[in-house]
Amino acid sequence: NSADTPTDNFADGNFSGSRLKGGNRSFFSDAWPEVSSQPGYTYDPLSNRLAAKNCKAVNGSYEPKRIDRIFVARCWQKDSKDDGGCMALKPVSGTLLQERDATSPLSDHSGLLMEFEVPSDDKNTLLYRSEKPGHNAWAANAISTPDTLLGIILDDSTLRKIKSQYDCSSSLPIPHITLLHGFVELSSASSLALATRAIENAIAIVQDQIGEQQWSLTFDKSSLGIFEHNSSATLIGRPRNYGDSSDWLHHLYKTLRQSFRLCHEQETRHGGEWDPHVTLGSFGTPQAARTELLNILQEYDWLEEKQFHQICVYGLQIFRRNPIDGKFGAVSTIPFYKQTRSLEDFLMDGGFSAMNRMKGLCSPVLLEVERCCQEFAAANENLTASVQVYGSYLMNASLPEISDVDVVLKLQQIQPTAKSGIGNRTKTDRDQALSDIGSLLKSRHVSAKMRIRTAGSGAMLTMKLWPGAPTIDMSICFCDCKGQPFDEISDDALGAFDDTAAILGAIQECYQQSTDVVPIFEGALRIIKYWAYCRDIYGSQMGFLGGGGWAVLLAAILCGGIQDETLSFSMLNKKVKSKAPTPLEEILLVAECSRQLVSFFFKKAAELVFPITAFLRQDLINGTSGRQCKDVTSIADQALETANLRGSIAILAPVTKGNLGRNSTRSTAMTIRNELQRAATYINEKNSSIATEMFYNRNIEEFTMEFQSHIVYEISFSSAVQQLTATPSEIKGWGSMRVLHLIVDIEQRYPEISIIRPRGRVLRLPTTNNSSSVECSWLWLVGLCGNVSQVDGFLKDRLEEEQVALEKSSKLADPETSIDISCSLYLSAPDKVLKHIQV
Repeated sequence: NSADTPTDNFADGNFSGSRLKGGNRSFFSDAWPEVSSQPGYTYDPLSNRLAAKNCKAVNGSYEPKRIDRIFVARCWQKDSKDDGGCMALKPVSGTLLQERDATSPLSDHSGLLMEFEVPSDDKNTLLYRSEKPGHNAWAANAISTPDTLLGIILDDSTLRKIKSQYDCSSSLPIPHITLLHGFVELSSASSLALATRAIENAIAIVQDQIGEQQWSLTFDKSSLGIFEHNSSATLIGRPRNYGDSSDWLHHLYKTLRQSFRLCHEQETRHGGEWDPHVTLGSFGTPQAARTELLNILQEYDWLEEKQFHQICVYGLQIFRRNPIDGKFGAVSTIPFYKQTRSLEDFLMDGGFSAMNRMKGLCSPVLLEVERCCQEFAAANENLTASVQVYGSYLMNASLPEISDVDVVLKLQQIQPTAKSGIGNRTKTDRDQALSDIGSLLKSRHVSAKMRIRTAGSGAMLTMKLWPGAPTIDMSICFCDCKGQPFDEISDDALGAFDDTAAILGAIQECYQQSTDVVPIFEGALRIIKYWAYCRDIYGSQMGFLGGGGWAVLLAAILCGGIQDETLSFSMLNKKVKSKAPTPLEEILLVAECSRQLVSFFFKKAAELVFPITAFLRQDLINGTSGRQCKDVTSIADQALETANLRGSIAILAPVTKGNLGRNSTRSTAMTIRNELQRAATYINEKNSSIATEMFYNRNIEEFTMEFQSHIVYEISFSSAVQQLTATPSEIKGWGSMRVLHLIVDIEQRYPEISIIRPRGRVLRLPTTNNSSSVECSWLWLVGLCGNVSQVDGFLKDRLEEEQVALEKSSKLADPETSIDISCSLYLSAPDKVLKHIQV
């Protein structure tokens, strides 16, 4: 090496000082002196009995030494002659790990723990280069551990029938294909983030190699096989055609192995070759496995000759072993589908990629929830558990950052019983079940956030298992051994699932053609939901329509258009029959029809007579669910009468007949009508199916500038303890209810105010959250146009009512929490409103 090239000679490491023995510039630096003025002896016979014993046996010297060190590379700018350079990683802290029991230490050395700050930009760090998997220094050198694994969850109803979710003998009973096990050590949030980024780049590389496609795996009769062990056997299923040059699973595994070079246990276990498979069952003998294989072949049609079963896959999952019971639980998911980059991309495929990304985020969460629910049922005699998804997720219309996921936990008796316990179906019983399930989930996901809240007449468990995971809302349905709900609350919970099935069934029933119109409806619903979100009129909490309301309104208009023959998808039939489209072509073809349906929807919705009332005809929904639907006529008349009196919206759920527009007010209903007419105007003027201007998303400044006056309603709370009696979300829900009441009162008292426009999204102002306190503020913004001269005095009187209502709220009353409410009117002063928000 030249004299200017950094070189270092570590020798045996037993030397004093911080500099190494090398050339003109040391390439490595000793990190300990950067963070501590202490000597940092890691070998000290004076304090370590085992070290003293070894010293006595060797040379009798009891001199302490700093033998164990962490060295960090130094960096220089190109052509720099600076002898010092800078450390690639900035040491933040250092600790000597001493033995807890000094009388009988396990080692004659102390451990050394150091924390570093990693400089980074948007794509790279000094440990991480995103261009190639082989250039990821962190992943390539990350030590593998049997306590984590990287896998693919197969969220498929057929596989889940074959393989039980709750299997006490399995460390991961969820149907999955293991990619890397052991995977890397995940000792901190930083290491999890680095692992996630490395996986994301591996997926992107594979996408560049094989192009756009659906991520799916195919199984057939030849997929089934048996692994025979010394004293047991495993029934497995292998994907067809694995190893072909076009197979995405083959490319993905090779790319991941290039990134995580030390995670080679799978190849070691299988003789140098990775064998992708899903475990379908474990048996004590090979004969028992063969018997089960014959049973499966007889029971499932897709395993007949020349038949196959395709399973869509939405992402990869990282699992970590629970140190208490040894079971694996998901801690992160990495979707295959990229986040939609632009509105044009979203409209091009009708939100298909965004929906699949949401499924990638949701699948492991839902399976984790069902797994704990089945474990709960197994611990209680005479119960089975199943989790049923309903709402937007079941209609393939859930979107990231917009949608929560609604599920019903069905707890069913195995045999009739008169015993108390789960069978008594009291409120306490329901709350206790949700609490026990929440505790099970919390034991596996320490960072999970969950709360039990009141929803209608029953209780609901709201949970978020890890950062970035979707929010799940779960209610409970108690059923007898025949599957019939025990009580009215259980009937309502199960009815929500039937409502979703009835919407989809009515659409297909109405369209008696060979084409499946449901995917077209689903694509249109995704577009309409995204439009409503952009225009700030999405969500029932602030008096607008949620996913269910928009779904019924779209379905009613779709069915009406089909029946009066003003809407036809004959174009789709012709194109499909002309040639066999590729999967990508079919997605784009369906998306084109979805955009046409959206255009039709806005034109028809803009013509609706105010107040808006929508429901599906009785003859279309009879037989679409397993229950007798309530008569729609009298309920619709009552809902229409109420809507006329209030000037609000009445949209009836098809089976339960609940009003999905019940939170609407005259102002929010007028806002929805105006936005529908605005969208129809853009479509008519541009003579196109959809105009991108329809989706323009106003920021807070533009919203504020649009109105003459503003009401700013704010709730600030602070607590001296971390565990609040009421969570920030519960405070937000209470505040949204009070703001809606305020809007209704203003509507009734001051008809001279022509526009009352609440902003659909509530602002969460900066939060302080440390070890000793929690501080947060929620802010609601309402725009006003018209004569507001008398509103100021009304708001001052109203503020006293708000304080009284707050004090009467048993849920929010907490001596450790201080909650303040302010309600201010700003007249022609948008700049002051913005200053209020910024402050």
